[in-house]
Amino acid sequence: MAETTTNPLSGSAADDAAAAARSASNTIRAGGERALADAKTKMLDAAEAQRQRAVEAVRGMAGALHRAAGDLKMENESMGRYTDMAADRLDQFAGYLRGSTLSDVLEEAEGLARRQPAWCIGGAMAVGFLVARAIKNASPPSGRGRSADYGRRLAASSAVGSGTSTEAGVFPATTATTRPISSASGGSAPGGGEA
Repeated sequence: MAETTTNPLSGSAADDAAAAARSASNTIRAGGERALADAKTKMLDAAEAQRQRAVEAVRGMAGALHRAAGDLKMENESMGRYTDMAADRLDQFAGYLRGSTLSDVLEEAEGLARRQPAWCIGGAMAVGFLVARAIKNASPPSGRGRSADYGRRLAASSAVGSGTSTEAGVFPATTATTRPISSASGGSAPGGGEA
């Protein structure tokens, strides 16, 4: 007689397994979509907070420029006037940032970059320069300490008079000595032999 084997996953068992797999897949997908939505919300909230900080920073810079313009007007009227105009522009920009959404600002920046790429590159370079200067001025003077150490080593080697100073350190003076060469008297050469 021929044996017949039955598939344990045939019929309703297979349907139940497929339904369970679809359910698990849908649950995982829904969880992933919720996590993505939560991450997007957090990112937008953080970007909004950054935008608000940028508004305050720009307003602060504008105020500082207005104060500097007042001082400059006493010394140089035209420089004070230009500084005041720059401060007014910063105030206008702060107002634009305050009244715009993040997507509005990004769309405007993209449009400007497409219309005026040279201005954007120049502006990026200027901002980079200003940020680098601000970071350099805000950091502790660690680089200046190295220069002072080099100066002290150089002074110490000069005071001793027996070495050569380099940034790596002080090298000792050479130990080779020279003897005068006697010319007509028939003395010996520096190497010890007769000349």
